[in-house]
Parts: sequence; C-alpha cells; structure tokens
Amino acid sequence: MIGRLTFAEVLLLVYLPFGYAKFRSLRLKVPREVKVVLVLGALWLAACLVTDAIRQTPFSDFSRGASKIVFLLSNFLGLVFLTRCRFDRALKLMSFLFVAAALKLALGYSGDELADEVAGAGWKFGYGQFATALVLLVASQLNRKAATRSLGIVLPFVIAGFSLLLNARNLTGLTALSGLVGLITAGRRRSMSRKSIALVGLAGIAAGGAVFQVYAFSASAGWLGPEAKDKYEHQYSGDLNFLEAGRTEYLSSIPAVKDSPIIGHGSWARDMDYVVLRIARLEAAGIKVTGDPFRGDLIPTHSHLMGAWVEHGILGAVFWIYILWICGSAAVMLLRRPSHLSGFLTFVVLSLVWDIFFSPFGLDRRIIDPAEILLIILILPSFAGSRESHRKRVNHEILHRHDLVQSARVSGARHPFGHQPVRGGH
Repeated sequence: MIGRLTFAEVLLLVYLPFGYAKFRSLRLKVPREVKVVLVLGALWLAACLVTDAIRQTPFSDFSRGASKIVFLLSNFLGLVFLTRCRFDRALKLMSFLFVAAALKLALGYSGDELADEVAGAGWKFGYGQFATALVLLVASQLNRKAATRSLGIVLPFVIAGFSLLLNARNLTGLTALSGLVGLITAGRRRSMSRKSIALVGLAGIAAGGAVFQVYAFSASAGWLGPEAKDKYEHQYSGDLNFLEAGRTEYLSSIPAVKDSPIIGHGSWARDMDYVVLRIARLEAAGIKVTGDPFRGDLIPTHSHLMGAWVEHGILGAVFWIYILWICGSAAVMLLRRPSHLSGFLTFVVLSLVWDIFFSPFGLDRRIIDPAEILLIILILPSFAGSRESHRKRVNHEILHRHDLVQSARVSGARHPFGHQPVRGGH
C-alpha cells in the first residue's frame, strides 16, 4: 500500500514519542533550519495531495508518493531527537551510516553482484564511499599535527586516484574537491575573507574541470579499461552538452517541468510522450540508444530535485532548493572557519549536492539524506559558535586579568600573575 519500508524506518517511527519526551525533558532547542525543513516538507506533502487529486493519480502511486515524503520527514525528526541536535552525535551517526552502507553491500542485501564487485559497481555504490570517508577522517586527525600534516593532505588525493582507476567518476571528483578543501584549510587558525573564499570557489571549479579532463583523456586512451572507454565514447560522442550527456534524463524532465511547473504530473508520474521525447533527442544528437528504452512509461528524472518538481510541482522543488542553500551556507562556513574536519564535512556536503541534482530519491536515501541534512545544518551553529564562544572566553579572561591588575595597583600587592607590583601606565 505504501511501498517498501526499511527496519531502520520502523525503529525510528517507534522511537519518535520516546525521543520527543527525552528531548523535552532536557529542554533542548532545535536550530531554525530544522524547523524550516519540516515546514517546507509539510508544504511538499500538501502539494503531493493536491497534485494527485487534480491528476487523479491511482491510489497505489499516490500512497507511495505521499509515504516517501512522510517517512523522509519522520526519519529526519527521529534523527533530530536521537542526536539531540549535537554536532558530535550527528558526526558519529554519519560515520556509522557509511559503515552500514558498506556492510549492506558485503552481506548481499543490495544484490550478490554488487557484493562481489568490490572493484566495480560495488565500489561506486558503497565500498568507495566508506573507504573515502574513512580516509578523510584519518586525514582529519593527521592534519591536526604539523609532523603528520603532509600525509593528511596527500591521502585524499590518493584515494581519489584509486576511484578514478575504478571508473567511479563522481566519487573521484567529490573526493578530489574534498581533498582540495583539506589542503587549503589544513593548519589554518585564522578565518578566511570573502575574497579568499571566492578564489577558492574558482579554484574548485578549475579543479573539477581538470579532473574531468584527466578522466576524459584516460578513458579515451583506454587506460581505465575497455568498459570505461566504451562508456565515455557513448556518452560524449554526440552533440549533447556536458549536463545532458552525463544525465540524459534531463532531456525529458526539463520539458515536463516546463509543461506543468506549478502542480506537477503526480506521484510516480507516467507519460509515454516524455519517454519518446528523450529517445528522439538522443537519436537526434547522434547517440545510440541501447537496451529497451520503452520498457516503462515513468517520466525519467534521476534527480531529487527534478523528481520532486516533475511529480509534485514547485513546492517539491522548493524543498530541495532550500537544502541546496543550506549546503552552500555550510560550504562557506567550512572555508571561513577552518577545522581539521573540513575535508570530511565537505565530502558529506558535496555528496548530498550531487544526489540532489543527479540521483533518484530512492529507498536508501530516506535515511541517508536526513542524516546528511541534519549534520550539514549543525555545521552552521557549531563552527560559528565555536569561534564566538572562544572570543567571549578570551574577552572574559582579559577583563578578569584587568580587574586583578587594578586591584594590585590599589593595594600595592604583588602582581596576581607572579610579577612585581604594577607601576606606570602598562
């Protein structure tokens, strides 16, 4: 009736009243961004109900479309209570989820073929994320000391190169950019100016272009194997631009949004015209279509953002656009307030951004996405608050010392820090 559920979702649903009671007993407060996410999610759900009523969506599709939004929000709220909105608890949760994703593959719950293909599709869909996250966490500890900082800077680029050899293109780019942030912020104590952040952004764009050029040259030369060479030539041999070649679903999802931008086409939107449109545009661009492209009538989207917009209209898109804004704010904060964790946290931010644009909102994402969103939200007060609390503590110590010095001047006693009585104006 409502599609598949994971045991983790059932656990969180049962935990909700107990978590809420504990949260209230501790008199904890949630960040404003958490409240906005819940409100926008509720509006997305309302848009789903209205759209499916207007489109007369079959109940089997409507119930699954509404339930994925409901469980996204309930999972998010459950994780808010579970972590108590503490950055350290959210960080541990995210680390454990990387481990869980790899174990899920290894135990065969995602299919035996992925469990066995450690150096193939399994690397792209679980093992690689776990290995990359582990390396970035190790590098974050190495970056804390000057003696080991060089190794901490190099390690992310090593694992990025390994992912490139295994033809995990998106993982290569995300890891390389995270390593670049780690390189820039390693050992820094001072905040970065806006000008410096802008330069880093330009450097990131240049680095992304460089990574793609390295991939393009390596794949076309056959260095990454015949499968990578065939895939590259198939995608980029036609007249499509970079975005269209990388995600051909945009050839159908963008026209679908243009045709109905406000209310959408309904949950599990079905329209064979958009399937045919995508195939026609691929063939017109000179790209050979393989397999059976007409096996289903679902409008192709392959994107959190475009999927929500196509199905439920503008309010579905607004939800993910706001998440993108949070991701951008967190990325700026990670550069402005350098930390030894900047590389790992940048990887989490970029992974979510990638999924919003280029990955479908499937069953696994209903747990992973809320965990990533919550951790990214908690970056903002944690990193800003640490600097603010440090500034207040320093100011308090200065005032305290000033009071002691003034007392020493009046009484003529020895200086409170072991020096001679203070004389003169210093």
